[in-house]
Amino acid sequence: MSRKLTEMMKTAGRVALTAAVVLALSGLAGAWGAPPESDRMSRRMNVLERIFDAVLRESENVVVSSEATRGLMLEGYGALFTFEGSLGGGGLGSMYFGGDTVDLSRRFYKGDGEWMAPAPPPKAPKAPEGEEEVRVPDSMEDLARDWEAQREESRRKAKERLAGLKAELIETLLDYGATLGELADDDVVVVAAFLSGFGFDKDGPEQLVLKVKMSDLRLFSAGQLTLEQARDRVVIDEQ
Repeated sequence: MSRKLTEMMKTAGRVALTAAVVLALSGLAGAWGAPPESDRMSRRMNVLERIFDAVLRESENVVVSSEATRGLMLEGYGALFTFEGSLGGGGLGSMYFGGDTVDLSRRFYKGDGEWMAPAPPPKAPKAPEGEEEVRVPDSMEDLARDWEAQREESRRKAKERLAGLKAELIETLLDYGATLGELADDDVVVVAAFLSGFGFDKDGPEQLVLKVKMSDLRLFSAGQLTLEQARDRVVIDEQ
C-alpha cells in the first residue's frame, strides 16, 4: 500500500472519530449519517477548509501542520471542521545540561509542591560567542522558584493564545460560514480543535468546540445581526 494512500486512510479515520466525539459532546449522537450528495457543497467545504488552513497557518496563537483542517458533512446536523494544534511554545520544564535536554518536571518535581533533593544541578557550560548563556539555578530552592515562575508564565501565555484562537475561529466562522448555502437554517456549522501544549500540569482544555446555527450565519451575512450579536450566538464548549 502506498504511503499516500495510507495517510489518506489515517486522515479519514481520524476525521470520522472526531465527528463521533463532537456529536457525543453535543448530545447528538443520533445525527450521524451519510453525507448528502452535492458537488457544489463539496467544493464549498473544500474552500472553507483552505480558508481555515490559511487562518491557522498565519495565526500567532496556535501551531498546526499544513492542510490541518478536515471537513465533513453530517446529514441532518450540518458541517464539521476539525484540526489538531498546539498552544505551547515547546519545552516548558526542559533545560540544557552540557548539551543534553533534561525534563525537570520528571526529574525534580513530585507534585503538590514537593520537590526531590538530589545533588544541585551542574553549572551551565559557557555559551558559544554570540549566544545567550543558559542559566541553571544554584540550589533546589532556586530551581523550584524558577520552575513555578516558568509554569505561571507558560499558563498565562497559553490562556492568551487560547483566547486569541477563539477570536480567530469565530471571525472565520462568521465571515465565511454562510457560504455553505445548501445547509438548512436549523443545521449547525461546527469547528472542533484538539489542542495540546497548555502546560505540563494540563490545566487547559484539550478540546475546543465552536458551534453556530446556519440561520444566525445567514442573518449576520445579510447585515441583520451586528458583529457583537453574532459572536454571542456562537456556542463554545471547552473540555
